[in-house]
Amino acid sequence: MNTLRTFSQSQSISTTTDERYQHISKVINKALKSGISPIDQSLFISGGTISPYELKLYIGSCVNIGFCQPKFFKRHVWLRSKKIMQVAVNIGVAIPKDFGLGKGKYTTNFTIEQIIDKVYNKLS
Repeated sequence: MNTLRTFSQSQSISTTTDERYQHISKVINKALKSGISPIDQSLFISGGTISPYELKLYIGSCVNIGFCQPKFFKRHVWLRSKKIMQVAVNIGVAIPKDFGLGKGKYTTNFTIEQIIDKVYNKLS
């Protein structure tokens, strides 16, 4: 039986979802600063590469959190989501709107799936 695994396979097996999201968040932050795609940027950062599927899941999670109320999430989760939502605002698919203290902070005329696709296309 062949039990050899690549580094990225063993890395993804041994990490929790939160640790993986921290890695993806770090990669996206560096990619936004350098102007290259997060998938390409992940090649230069230790912690394993990011697959397109994994990036889309992360963006979907952040967009869903971004349209929810921040009081339901821990601060670090909300701040991660806020960075992705800022990309959505910059490309015009989300509109910042403060509904009040602890309430939603964004609104849109698009569906969540359309926003996820547009942000993913912008980042990749």
